[in-house]
Amino acid sequence: MGPLTTWSLAPHQKLNPDIWANASTSWGIGLIVSDHWASWQLKEGWKSNGRDIGWVESIALEVAVLWAVHAGFHNVTIVCRYVVC
Repeated sequence: MGPLTTWSLAPHQKLNPDIWANASTSWGIGLIVSDHWASWQLKEGWKSNGRDIGWVESIALEVAVLWAVHAGFHNVTIVCRYVVC
């Protein structure tokens, strides 16, 4: 975003496309959207340069946001649930 970027503070439509995300330091990232799912296993050595469970959780949320953008959602508030195990 540049210095002249603007956006509306008006309320957006709230959608619940049934998105669930999860992260595990022992395995990786999981994403469920309605009746579809995907998972990504962490590569060995991922836990370096200060990366920890917080980093993995933020990547899980980023993957959920990328899915929503790819699915065409825009100018809406989306419910995304995070599974805590």
